[in-house]
Amino acid sequence: MSERELRPTKLNLIKVRRRLAVAVKILRLLRNKREVLLSTIFREIKRAEALSAEVGPAWAAVLAGYRRVSSLMGVRGTDALALSVTRSPEVRVARRLVFGIPYYEVKVVCDPRTFYGPATTPSGLDRFLRDFSEALTKLARLASLEAAIYRLAFELRRTQRTINALEHYIIPRYRQAVKYISTYLEEREREELVKIKMVRDVLHARG
Repeated sequence: MSERELRPTKLNLIKVRRRLAVAVKILRLLRNKREVLLSTIFREIKRAEALSAEVGPAWAAVLAGYRRVSSLMGVRGTDALALSVTRSPEVRVARRLVFGIPYYEVKVVCDPRTFYGPATTPSGLDRFLRDFSEALTKLARLASLEAAIYRLAFELRRTQRTINALEHYIIPRYRQAVKYISTYLEEREREELVKIKMVRDVLHARG
């Protein structure tokens, strides 16, 4: 607050009280926002931990399947089949909001049946591509969850800094200003009352 705003006048007292009320309201909203962010982050962390426990075994199954297919088709046959694939997995991005903070959930849609002709491939390829599709989907979900957690954590830190500024600096200064101006005005009012009483006593003595 500037020196002009701290001048002990009734108008400044009204202004400072209004600003104090606004600051307290903002603090309350930010605390609510912090609680929502915390609960959302904890929920997403649990989802990420559960998914992370599935990703490792899923990719282990993919690697084992690749070895089986390679042993049946040979390295050249496997490479030729991979190069013949013209379709790519479909990536879908869903936008989500928490207190106006956007973050994104990525999903991979992969249908292995559209990638090759079954008449020219070994039967083990179906299982391998199904495992690969599931592993890729889980990995994409895990990556989007980790990105969302990072973004929400960044917003949580920023919110906490604002809360700290309001709690320890802005609101205490407004309260101190209100106390200072109120005390000054009350003392001046008492002085005015004393002066009025003295004038009244003088006039009464003369009359």
